[in-house]
Amino acid sequence: MQDYISRDLNPNVIHHIDAYRLEDLEEALDIGILDYLDDDAWTFIEWPELLESVLPDRRIDLEIRILPNSAREIVFLKR
Repeated sequence: MQDYISRDLNPNVIHHIDAYRLEDLEEALDIGILDYLDDDAWTFIEWPELLESVLPDRRIDLEIRILPNSAREIVFLKR
């Protein structure tokens, strides 16, 4: 997990969580994932499937799809 500070966003803290590196949900809970999810900061999570059971219902999921010729399609899914 990495925190960044933005001068342009409000709130100005951005959490970046790479859940790919986590072994299981217990490890995520041990390192305080709920604290990150329970504040007002922007939170971006890569590979969120492991955390699905603790993610907030109110969120926007972003999916990056690989298309032919290495093109990308970005899909936003409001929950």
